Amino acid sequence: MKKNYLIYLIFAVSILFASCGKKDQTETTLKNVPETTVTVAKTPTATVPATSATEVSASEPPASETEPSQSAELPTEEPPPTPVIEATSDAFEVQVVFKTTAQATQTSQATQEVTTAPTPAPTPTPTPEPTPAPEPVKQVVRNAPYSFAFKGVSIALGANADDVTSRLGEPNSVFEAASCAVVGLDKNFYYSGVEVYAAYPDGADGYISSIIITGSAKTPEGAGNGMTREQIEAIYGSDYADMGASISYTYGNTELQFIFEGGSVAQTAYYLQ
Repeated sequence: MKKNYLIYLIFAVSILFASCGKKDQTETTLKNVPETTVTVAKTPTATVPATSATEVSASEPPASETEPSQSAELPTEEPPPTPVIEATSDAFEVQVVFKTTAQATQTSQATQEVTTAPTPAPTPTPTPEPTPAPEPVKQVVRNAPYSFAFKGVSIALGANADDVTSRLGEPNSVFEAASCAVVGLDKNFYYSGVEVYAAYPDGADGYISSIIITGSAKTPEGAGNGMTREQIEAIYGSDYADMGASISYTYGNTELQFIFEGGSVAQTAYYLQ
């Protein structure tokens, strides 16, 4: 656009020179021509159309004389905004914010702290209360013959057989045979886990001669099948007759025997001597 204005101006001056024959007339005429100021708007984005060689005359002055320097007073354009990625810690969202170079520089210089959700403290494992040690078993001080209790019935060796068996109730089965200990009969009463043996001499009442515990029933002192020798000794002491596979405690005419298999009691028995 600037170049076109200059061409028009030169063309007008050439017409003035051609119309006057004398130099002084030309100068007088030029003096009478009022000064004209050509204002060229500076449009940074204007595009100058290409001019072919036929449109420009040979008398056109060089571009260096007619065009001002392209670098004079050109407006400084701010560079395009710089995208800055900002993160928010709570929702973990990422936002793209366009900022100017100055704002982006300030943001980059600022300390960005990302706060994460605090990790919950581990729940302390409760300390289990110590299990109280079992009270030591008190050793039995024997001052009476051995006896046994079953189904709430106290069974003493030598007690009346009919009285005991009637109180125990109907047995699972009864076995009767000639006695080898007395002249008469032996009767065996079988209950669940317990066997009661009675002798019936001829002409006399029957009496309890022995009791054998085959199940989980225990003696009144707490001994029973499945216990070790050490546990039996803790209850009844070490004053017993040791026969290897069994040990026997005796008081008066009664005997308490423990028979072992594999290191533990397999059968507990009472005998009347």
